[in-house]
Amino acid sequence: MKKTLSLISAAVMTAGMAFSAAANASELPKDYNPSYYFKADEGTGIEVLKYGNVYVNTKKASADGAVVPCAIYIKDDQKLAGFVGAKWQCDNKSLVLKNLDSPVKKYEKTPYADFNESEDDILRKEFDKLNMLSIVYSTTTSADPMKLSGETSDAYPLACFNAALTSDAALGSYDINIINEGEYTSTVTPRYEDPSIIGSVDMSKTSKNLRVNVSDRLLGDINNNGFIDAVDASAILKEYAMISAKKEPSMTPEQSAAADINGDKIIDAVDASGVLAYYASVSSGAKDITLNQFINKH
Repeated sequence: MKKTLSLISAAVMTAGMAFSAAANASELPKDYNPSYYFKADEGTGIEVLKYGNVYVNTKKASADGAVVPCAIYIKDDQKLAGFVGAKWQCDNKSLVLKNLDSPVKKYEKTPYADFNESEDDILRKEFDKLNMLSIVYSTTTSADPMKLSGETSDAYPLACFNAALTSDAALGSYDINIINEGEYTSTVTPRYEDPSIIGSVDMSKTSKNLRVNVSDRLLGDINNNGFIDAVDASAILKEYAMISAKKEPSMTPEQSAAADINGDKIIDAVDASGVLAYYASVSSGAKDITLNQFINKH
């Protein structure tokens, strides 16, 4: 308990130092641009799309709801982080964020060498009512950056967790977002040789969130007839035209989820072109490849 309290005190002190320095007009260098991002693992009925977002086919996933294994990473090319605090949330509670864990069990290491042997040094918290998770890494001194375990800051994740769809979850899109609002902060505080330069980066502005698209059909099968063909490409182009003209979309949530075939959160001509190219490839004899596998190769 005493160790945990001291760690919490260290985190609070670090955040306080960051605020004090910012108040004294010490500015972060413009080239310091750390970010958080998510990675998901594939599973039965779960595909990771080209741009890193996720597609869930509920017909193939578990009848009790799909569970997407996820991890959160920090990208800090300058390797200066001394305090790392992340909070992420899905405001739709039909996609439940749970089972928060350090990466030690799965990867045997964390991004920072000081935290590899004792999971107690990593502050983890689940905010069940808010459907939010939190992770904090902090050195006890302000002079030095945390030492990396690998060659890069994202060689290992900050934390692992599950994003689980409830059995009655509606079809459509769910977003897991980095949060920096009020008391729920996501920041990184770097360490510099000049101790007067200690400011915090608002990570909600620099980070990449994760989208989980949920549908009851194959990816790209807009009309849900079991085939991915030119008819589906035409439907995607029609929807793109509606969006471009700023008209009301015509697709249902499950169709929209299936139409974003590369996972860039946009339904456009690129998606339609990808479906057509895949249809041509399958028509020419390429039978043992899914649409997602094809898009990831091209």
